[in-house]
Amino acid sequence: MQLGAQPPPEAEAASQEGRKPAIGHSLHTPLQLEKQSATFMADSSSRFGFVAFAETWNGRMAMLGFVIGLATELLTGQGILQQIGLG
Repeated sequence: MQLGAQPPPEAEAASQEGRKPAIGHSLHTPLQLEKQSATFMADSSSRFGFVAFAETWNGRMAMLGFVIGLATELLTGQGILQQIGLG
């Protein structure tokens, strides 16, 4: 189905009658699916897995760890691997 295209009449009739449309026919346009996906991500109560909340905090913690690692190297004069005895 092309972007912005209307569903075929038989799919519309099936929807009104409460039955599923024929295979290959969708009642959703790509824009509707994108809005539905964004709403699901915003309303998702899950904080674990590949959800926006978890990925945002994962990125923040990674940046914080990197900055702390650089600061430790500057203060001690040793690399991270040397500090833990591997280098």
